Amino acid sequence: MAHTFDNNLRFSGATNPLTFDYTCGTGATLLVVGIVIGPLSIRAGDLPTYNGVALVRANPPRTVPDVGCELWYMLDPPTGSALEISVSNPLSFPLHVQASSYIVAGGKTSAIDVADGSFSFTTASPSISLTTTEDGDVIVGVFGDAEDFIPTGNSGTLLNANDNGLYSDSNQFTLQASAGAVATSWTTQTYGAGVYGGGIYNGTDRWVMVVAAFKEVNVPVTAEPDALAITSTIILPAIKIDGSIYVLPVPVAITATLNAPTVSSSLTHAPSVLSLTATLVAPSIQIDSTLSPSAVPISVSLPIISVATQLNVTIVTPVQALTATIEQPNILAPLPVVRMMPFIFSSTIAYMMEFGDRYARFYFGGQPLPGSGETHVEIATPYSPEELYQLQTRQIADVMWAVHSNHPQRQLKRTTVSTFSLDEIEFTKGPFLERNDIAEDDDVTMNVDVTAAGLAGTLTRSSGVFEEGHVGALFKLTHPRVNRQTNGTKPPGQTGIIGEPIDVFGTFIFTVSPGSGTVALERSTNDFVTKTTIATLTDGNTFESTEETAGVRYRMNVTIATFGETKASLAINTSSVNGTATAIGVIGVPLDIKGTFNFNTHGNWGGTV
Repeated sequence: MAHTFDNNLRFSGATNPLTFDYTCGTGATLLVVGIVIGPLSIRAGDLPTYNGVALVRANPPRTVPDVGCELWYMLDPPTGSALEISVSNPLSFPLHVQASSYIVAGGKTSAIDVADGSFSFTTASPSISLTTTEDGDVIVGVFGDAEDFIPTGNSGTLLNANDNGLYSDSNQFTLQASAGAVATSWTTQTYGAGVYGGGIYNGTDRWVMVVAAFKEVNVPVTAEPDALAITSTIILPAIKIDGSIYVLPVPVAITATLNAPTVSSSLTHAPSVLSLTATLVAPSIQIDSTLSPSAVPISVSLPIISVATQLNVTIVTPVQALTATIEQPNILAPLPVVRMMPFIFSSTIAYMMEFGDRYARFYFGGQPLPGSGETHVEIATPYSPEELYQLQTRQIADVMWAVHSNHPQRQLKRTTVSTFSLDEIEFTKGPFLERNDIAEDDDVTMNVDVTAAGLAGTLTRSSGVFEEGHVGALFKLTHPRVNRQTNGTKPPGQTGIIGEPIDVFGTFIFTVSPGSGTVALERSTNDFVTKTTIATLTDGNTFESTEETAGVRYRMNVTIATFGETKASLAINTSSVNGTATAIGVIGVPLDIKGTFNFNTHGNWGGTV
């Protein structure tokens, strides 16, 4: 792009101030005002203004007797309206003012490039050469001649040329395509060539001129970047003390804010690197001995994104550097001990558990498992940090068994997709240690004073004492079966139950005597509220089988009578029967118990803890 001409206006007067209205066209980026003063050559007073704003002097004024000149300008003047140009003139000298304006398109504006001025008492046809630095400059010149005629020629585009009697004023401009040297000149006549004839002062002249070149530049842009927040975390390595103690320091967090200064750019601006230096001092901790490691330097670099302005000007900021030093006079406190364990429900559903100081937290899909109110699911446990890595677990489906020698065994259950429970295990059927008379080959026996299931009684050992640890323990009691057979007889012609019902477990033999009627062997698990028939025999037949379920009772029932007597028997081959009891307290040697087992009190009981 390059400068183009916009508008111009000349006016004269001797008032103080000398004012007139001038309109800079839409898009104008430069206003230039040339002033010629005569005949006393020097103007006093303030700076000229446009719309109340002072203009800028392009170059110092030039003066000779009878004439003087000045050149002023304003960048990015107000446009589109007739606004006042005011020239201070306290001495009321005749002033001849030439205003002209120019435009740079393409989102750019104007700026002063180079300027110069000159004067002479003797030479004619003045010229000033300027060397411009940018393509597309506009060169504007103002000229005052202390002779009674106007210039006869000029190098650029003439704005005005006026004869004011004892002096003249003239202004011109040149639009330069390419940067380089450019001359601004006027062609003048000497005094001897004027209307008064030749021969007197022939070849001499008095003149003044100022010339300024204006270039095109990018529109200045001011960018105010946001504060830059930097957060960094430093994790120091573990420190070993005395060959046995490891200290795991807590991560040290650094947070800093860098406030970048406001930057102004005409095209592209690269502000200086912003840096921060910080020192973090960790607290002292005494562990047998004190360790003072060297300072640990860190460096963090933050690339800042370029900022694009509405005028397509980009401000590129370099990497912002953060430098910090951590001086650690003593070691940091150890990190809390945790143990991570999986809880795998299926091939598609799996959790991760974090066991810590008497708690367990749950994670799913790499995130904390949310519970009620979106809080992290956590349950209480009895396990201290020192016990976590001795904890043994086994899992089936949604139940995990947890065992530690310092605590009762527990079950960890997944009760819903986001709830878990950890409860002590209530044992009802073992497991048990080996029976004492087999494991120890001793003759220790136990007597019990209850005869029905569900009752509380006293279990007494024949020797030795119970221990406090036996409270809550499950005992398996084995005693010899006394009643191993039941027999029954019905008179001729009678039916119904014969013999006594008997507990059956293991192998048995059911026999009906010869000449007897029909006898059914009935089985029940609820004391014959309901029953099933196992076998029906008559007249000397035998039935053998095995009962594999504990707590089952059998009885014999004559269903068809004969004219003779009916006899039958049921013999049990198992020599002992088992039961269980739970200890609820220790009082010296005797032990109160409650239990759910069937036995009678004949003979001695063998107890296994």
